[in-house]
Amino acid sequence: MEARNPISDRVTGVISQRNGLVIPKGSFKLTPYSGLINEKTPVTMVSNMISGVSRPTWAAALSLAIVIASGPGSAALSAPPTEAAEVLRLYPGSVPGSEGAKQQEVAVGTRIYNVSVPTLTVFKPKAGMATDAAVIIAPGGGFVRLGMEGEGYAVARYLAERGITAIVLKYRTDETSPDRIPKAVLAGGAPSPAAGLESAPARGLTPRPAPNTSVGAHQAVADGLAAVGFVRDHAGAWGLSAHRIGFVGFSAGAFVAMELALDRDPATRPDFVGAIYAPRPADMVVPADAPPLFLAVAADDETVHAAPSLSIFQDWQAAGRSAELHVFESGRHGFGMTPQQKDSDHWIDEYFWWLRAANGAVKLPEPTAGPAKP
Repeated sequence: MEARNPISDRVTGVISQRNGLVIPKGSFKLTPYSGLINEKTPVTMVSNMISGVSRPTWAAALSLAIVIASGPGSAALSAPPTEAAEVLRLYPGSVPGSEGAKQQEVAVGTRIYNVSVPTLTVFKPKAGMATDAAVIIAPGGGFVRLGMEGEGYAVARYLAERGITAIVLKYRTDETSPDRIPKAVLAGGAPSPAAGLESAPARGLTPRPAPNTSVGAHQAVADGLAAVGFVRDHAGAWGLSAHRIGFVGFSAGAFVAMELALDRDPATRPDFVGAIYAPRPADMVVPADAPPLFLAVAADDETVHAAPSLSIFQDWQAAGRSAELHVFESGRHGFGMTPQQKDSDHWIDEYFWWLRAANGAVKLPEPTAGPAKP
């Protein structure tokens, strides 16, 4: 087991300004372009998007800027990593509430827009490393996109390597018109993980859906509840305990995680919950049997700020429920699994320690000897 990193235990009040995209000095800048890039887009058209960058750099950037688009209702977009065991549709037939959806799902690098067919991508532990626990992972993106790598697949790989079945939830998002979808994810200057949630407060991201909540927020919560029920229903077949099903979400995904933590139905409520840079649910009332809660945020987060996580932690404690909070000195919003050489890089180690701590609320078991459970 990884040792705790003392630097990640520091709690500070440092707040710094958060401005738009994080672009390394002297790298490049984008110019407006309203079309979609695909394998048939002329190179000259793509080059109009990039200025002040060397030919090798933008050539490499172009290789990362392929947009995959398909017809309505497609779930075969943004192919998951090859180590993922399987990709499953969350709903066996039509998707409740999205039967007439016509939006085209679009992938830009590992970011996905216009999701109307939710899926579960299952990462199973290797032989000899399996426990009977599972964690469902909900990436963030302001309900307009999903950051599938840094807040999804990378988290799943980490957990699966440590014996936990990890399941990435690709939940439904709000529809985004093509002219608002970024056309490139460029080496050395990708849009910040927080981009897309900057306007979250204006979009009314409040729980147990209020009238001004986005359609994507309503549907994302419904997909989260369905995902917990799905995994719990398949627990026996997958060699899992139906009472060791966790859920961790990031930003908008943390909104979903908090909604599930507050859910009154034990059948669809996770057994333990992680909320990474979470917004505070409106009118939050902590259930008497609320699940153990792990919270992490950076003190310099200028998108949702650190205060909501602190207030959630205090409410959990006031209700006599188990909670752990980490406020990292730096990392800003959307740190996920992206290394930044900051103390927030170690959030995942703290999360795993919380899951496994013998004196903690979750107490996940040691990996089993022998083959991984199917």
